[in-house]
Amino acid sequence: MTFYGIDEVGDGLFVTSGFFVFDMSDEVASEYDEIVSLMYVEDDSGVPDVSTTGSEFGIRDNGFHDEDAFQSVVEYVVDSLECGDDVLVHCVMGMNRSVGVASAALAIHEGISADDALDRVISRRSGACPVEEIVDSVEIVVSEWD
Repeated sequence: MTFYGIDEVGDGLFVTSGFFVFDMSDEVASEYDEIVSLMYVEDDSGVPDVSTTGSEFGIRDNGFHDEDAFQSVVEYVVDSLECGDDVLVHCVMGMNRSVGVASAALAIHEGISADDALDRVISRRSGACPVEEIVDSVEIVVSEWD
């Protein structure tokens, strides 16, 4: 399985891995208005300048998931999409957190169900496998969206 590559999961919404972002050229990075990192990275980590940082959102997995942080990053992505921005979301592997955030944002932005958004993102992102706590967060954020 490769963790390289960018997959478009919705209009203007893309998912990739941290591996790809760290190797991304400035030319490729400039194709996105926002590169949203869900990793804990230092400012000098090599994440392109257009990126937000994982520390801003504090999205973690492996038993340390935070619903409020998840909702904050989903709101950020939805706001960016509604402004017409092209948004690239990544976590380390591009399989769990980024898939969940992209699914919730897609559901809200396009007015579709959480299940439909998850199905679409999973079908378009090779290797996508969000864990139960991430899937639950997608469903909660989408159901509570005003």
